[in-house]
Amino acid sequence: MRKIVLIISILLFNVVCLGQISFEEAYYITNQGERISGYIEFTNKSNNPENFKFKPSKSSSEQILSIDDVSEVVIRNRAKYIRAIVPVNISSIQVNNLVADRRPNLVEKKIFLYSLVEGRVSLFQYLNEGIRNYYIKEGSDRDFELLIYKKFRNSNNSVGENKRYQQQLLDRFSGNCIDPTSITKLQYRQSPFVKIITAYNNCNKNPEEISESSGETRKSFQLNIRPRVNYNSVSVSNNDYNAYDVELDEKVGFGLGLEAEFILPFFQNKWSLVLEPTFYQKYEPNMELLH
Repeated sequence: MRKIVLIISILLFNVVCLGQISFEEAYYITNQGERISGYIEFTNKSNNPENFKFKPSKSSSEQILSIDDVSEVVIRNRAKYIRAIVPVNISSIQVNNLVADRRPNLVEKKIFLYSLVEGRVSLFQYLNEGIRNYYIKEGSDRDFELLIYKKFRNSNNSVGENKRYQQQLLDRFSGNCIDPTSITKLQYRQSPFVKIITAYNNCNKNPEEISESSGETRKSFQLNIRPRVNYNSVSVSNNDYNAYDVELDEKVGFGLGLEAEFILPFFQNKWSLVLEPTFYQKYEPNMELLH
């Protein structure tokens, strides 16, 4: 029983350590276009932020900046947020709260959009309290376009789906390197959107002109091989009975481990679960009694 409690405690400790989020190296762009570098910690870690803590250096005192203060936030090698005033579909996705109207419930809001893909067509995501919206933008002069999706209740009390986003993408991509059938099967989720828009960009631009945002560089599953070499040698001395002194010869042993890391899809992809099964070569030393 004690061993089970110990194992559970170790696992929980590792999860807590891996999930810890603190100030990260970043910069933001002011309303006047000035770039300010320092360290940032978001106050809301599970949804798109509306404000964040900022320190010019790790030893500086922190200040709170809001969405009204900055136009863009970039966390080094990980995430990018762009301020925009866009329509937000606030329709409930909870089955118990569905209504009969298939039309989206749109409200114009000032929000930070999380950059997923950058290129000829860029992809953005907005998450907040169970609301999930995706936006696309072509070039620097075009407006953000909300990809429309809504669950609603049919007349027979079953759940229907307004998949307007599929027609939006067909109008934009059909006949341009993208198979229309793949669009009609597209689900309203991050991974399929990233895949199809990246494919479109790669087909229409040179590779050096296409970049996928740092927020998507960390894959949801990573597997690493961990080879090991172990040197084993033990000597035991008994002060009272020298006849029972034991020395184990030095042996070289080999091992192989697999480290599997699962990135959890919340808290800005900063939480992960790590498993590392390991095989060790059995150590069989020669034992020599010392006199």
